[in-house]
Amino acid sequence: MDYVGRPGPSPVLAALFAAGTLRENDRILDLGCGAGLDAVALARWGCRDVTGVDVEPAHVAAARRRAARARLGHRVRFVEADACALQDAFGEGAFDVAWDGLLLNNLRGEDEARYARSVAHVLARDGLLALQFRVTKRAWERGAEATSPALERWFRFGPPASTLIPEHTGRPRVPPYARVAVQVGVRNARRA
Repeated sequence: MDYVGRPGPSPVLAALFAAGTLRENDRILDLGCGAGLDAVALARWGCRDVTGVDVEPAHVAAARRRAARARLGHRVRFVEADACALQDAFGEGAFDVAWDGLLLNNLRGEDEARYARSVAHVLARDGLLALQFRVTKRAWERGAEATSPALERWFRFGPPASTLIPEHTGRPRVPPYARVAVQVGVRNARRA
């Protein structure tokens, strides 16, 4: 059976918003937005300038429908774009915050380096990259980190935290949650 995702917006994203890490006036980029669940939630919570990007046209179309149903199209938009080539769609420093709700888990090697450079390009100086990424039980127990040399070239990260988030896997013997780690990085002064 196919993975069907979380039942609601990421609790990690909600906590970042409630703590004031993400603010209503921030220009927020949702990387790998899928059907727009997190981006629309940010708009519903009062964020005025939210952009979701996804490489899949069907995901972007679904996200646009979700925003239209919620009557939030004036606060959130969706763009078909590759997170490893954001400079093709957006100008330098176009966003204050980038949210990655699990996209990084799908990238390896040179794609991860292209992603880090691309996100750094579209983030303002001192912009934030908030990462939520899946971890194995072993990584969970030893305190997983999302950072890598590719990411650390462009961002200064704080310590990671691990938690569980609810999700629907569509498989009867798979727990209805995922182990995830969270890390927030500040964009270095170096230009992408």
